[in-house]
Amino acid sequence: MVISGIIMYVVSWSSGITIPIGDIPRASWIAIIYLVIFSSILTFVAYLYALQHLPASRVSIYAYINPVVAVLIGSLFFGEKFSVIMGAGGLVTLFGVYLVNEAFRRKIPEKVEEKLEKDEATV
Repeated sequence: MVISGIIMYVVSWSSGITIPIGDIPRASWIAIIYLVIFSSILTFVAYLYALQHLPASRVSIYAYINPVVAVLIGSLFFGEKFSVIMGAGGLVTLFGVYLVNEAFRRKIPEKVEEKLEKDEATV
């Protein structure tokens, strides 16, 4: 993000398409602060916490659920438009997450069973 920010700054400065900081509306500053606190800091802390307590393969699923939650929050709290296609996409995403979780649940008992068989064979 830092590299992207630097590149964007250089491109906007060199093209002359800039806005003085004083002209940025208060609502925009509030949105930026919200994004920094909730979308960056708190979610990163939650991600690290989850990595310490869950398998990494399961934690990576958050990347699929995060956009669905963001769209729902934007629609419910900020009046953003929500279409049928967006709802269908969210349902497809959640169904995919369900299928992945179900696959994890089925693999874990198989691995435990294989380990027990292996242990019994060595005894």
